[in-house]
Amino acid sequence: MKAMIEGVWRTDVEPTHAYRAAAERARFRDWVQADGSSAFAPEPGRYHLYVSYACPFAHRTLLGRALLGLERAVSVSVLDPDWGGPMGWVFGRPPAATPDHVNGLSALPEVYRKANPRFTGKVTVPALWDRERATIVNNESAEILRMLEVEFRALASSGTDLYPEALRPEIDEVNAFVGPRINGGVYRAGFAATQEAYDAAVLDLFAALDAIEERLATRRFLVGERLRRTCACSRRWSASTLPTTARCAATSGASPTTRTSWRTRGGSTPFPGWPRRSGSITSSGTTGTTTR
Repeated sequence: MKAMIEGVWRTDVEPTHAYRAAAERARFRDWVQADGSSAFAPEPGRYHLYVSYACPFAHRTLLGRALLGLERAVSVSVLDPDWGGPMGWVFGRPPAATPDHVNGLSALPEVYRKANPRFTGKVTVPALWDRERATIVNNESAEILRMLEVEFRALASSGTDLYPEALRPEIDEVNAFVGPRINGGVYRAGFAATQEAYDAAVLDLFAALDAIEERLATRRFLVGERLRRTCACSRRWSASTLPTTARCAATSGASPTTRTSWRTRGGSTPFPGWPRRSGSITSSGTTGTTTR
């Protein structure tokens, strides 16, 4: 697989125990804190998102940024959706990609190396970059989205609350189901190495989709009456689930990472009206592309 070992980009990395342990130690999991308790304060223009439209986990951070009105506060560079080349994620030209607007580099491994010259691990999107400290703050999409929702709230211009206090327990409960069963389930099916593993992953995925479809039979969104984190991520729910389900519906097995057959559902897409409703909401329809 493609990964970095001690700052060296390689295409032949074996996921050994030693590699996994080193990658765990090298993770970027710092936190932007509005209360001043970390070295990363939420300041306008300080942070930059590295994303790709091909990645549903990066897409949900773009959804959160747009719905919250953080476009002026947090800038973005977009990696080419074709990450199959020798350098993995690379920068390119619009509309599918952009140059690296912050560091002027040609590929994401170079960004990771700049953040940590001895980095070991996978080079993934999204990644939240800090201009001031010249490093990656965090590259876990759920945590980046939570930071945008909570820690960047004072910089948001839309007045939208994707993670309202009264709904947080329900949002967290739904996210705990959707994360591993749907978002993770698609990838377990897409990267299954055997027919048996694929069959098990697909059965579990469609059972989870059935549960969500049943929930949506009597409500517009998974949580509350507006788009939330669970959908972006329900206002938070649509942001987390929409990126994955939209890609599955669009590619329908054409992509190696979403090769699940929707035909097993009687020829219909899972909850067909819900992605259209989510996409019709202001901003959410402009944060991703299916040009490839």
